[in-house]
Amino acid sequence: WASRGEYLDAVFDETTAEAAIGVALQAGMAELTVDAGLLKPVREGIRTIHERSFSLQNTRDGINSSFTGVRPDDNDGVEIEYYDAADNYETATIDCLPPGALGIKKEKIKLTGVADKVRAWRIGMRAASAQRYNRWTYTFGTEMDGRACSYGSFIALNEDIPGWSQSALLKAYDGNTLTVNEPLEWIAGETYMCSIRRPDGSLAGPYYATRGASDYE
Repeated sequence: WASRGEYLDAVFDETTAEAAIGVALQAGMAELTVDAGLLKPVREGIRTIHERSFSLQNTRDGINSSFTGVRPDDNDGVEIEYYDAADNYETATIDCLPPGALGIKKEKIKLTGVADKVRAWRIGMRAASAQRYNRWTYTFGTEMDGRACSYGSFIALNEDIPGWSQSALLKAYDGNTLTVNEPLEWIAGETYMCSIRRPDGSLAGPYYATRGASDYE
């Protein structure tokens, strides 16, 4: 993570390898996971390529979504505690509040391995943003498709929402025309885009789409 200026700044006395790796990854806004028996760092960030896609066609009971609003007892900010290298590594705290937050009830996070105020603030604001903006939860069940994903995988969910999205099985493809097994709703004047789930589960697209000779194309 050197390109982002994220460095580990820590001294370890006696600890475990797992704990030391966890400290190092926390400094880079990541966490340690195990994937197929191998240690794997997972770091959220801007990603544009979906690893897998799921729709009504490859989920058992469809995709269910739920929204949770802000509740009175929710945290409304984060308090970061870290060792400030600019102050001889003395303990320092910094409040990380999203716009409009009063900071009445703050989540306390202790950082080890970060000794810079700006980087500590970035990590705190990332956590504060998750508190405020991570409000949607999606649940679905799969058969073997789910084994192709791992913790932190970037996936696409294709829900059938009237006026917003629709999905169907692809029956034929001749290079320009896609033929599906269900009629699609086309509204004149609207701009449409489509994505295709490859046989390995990854996503191709999105591409601009226009109606063909019928509602199935």
